[in-house]
Amino acid sequence: MTELFSGVFGAARFPASAFPVPVRFVLTFVVPVALVTTVPAQALMGTLGLSVALASPLVAAALFVATRLFWRYAVASYTSASS
Repeated sequence: MTELFSGVFGAARFPASAFPVPVRFVLTFVVPVALVTTVPAQALMGTLGLSVALASPLVAAALFVATRLFWRYAVASYTSASS
């Protein structure tokens, strides 16, 4: 597992545009290391598109709400491992 994570996070050293489209999709949406590294770098360089700049906080907020709802559902349905 360590080698797998090391390889995935090693890919984050490069911009997302350096990869073919299928790999870029995986690194952006499945394992979002490209999103985490590329968007801030583009914002600092001034090359971030307006649509991405506006959509990023909305997507983050939506994912936060979804995660919070799932967490509350999971805690409500939790039963002790010893019972």
